[in-house]
Amino acid sequence: MLALGKAPLDLIRGSGGEEKVLKNAKDTCATEAWEIATYTALERLARAAGDAETAELAMSIRGEEERMYDRVLREIPGPHRCRHAGRREGQRVLCAHRDRGG
Repeated sequence: MLALGKAPLDLIRGSGGEEKVLKNAKDTCATEAWEIATYTALERLARAAGDAETAELAMSIRGEEERMYDRVLREIPGPHRCRHAGRREGQRVLCAHRDRGG
């Protein structure tokens, strides 16, 4: 059902390479955030129950998920000049990674 709701947004977003990279990064970040929250809750529950071993394991795994989340954020492409920026046939060419500064 969620896929049907997202379909119009996917059409607007486009299918270019840059859009795909950004979509994948956003999806991965959402998944990592969900996993971080899950392991945080598990660690707290384990500590409340007096289960130090499970709490430490959950904390360790959460750390891995946080590092992955940070890595994905660093991989999100930023704006830069590309060969597509400019004019063609009197029309401004829009480019997903065109430098917005000029």
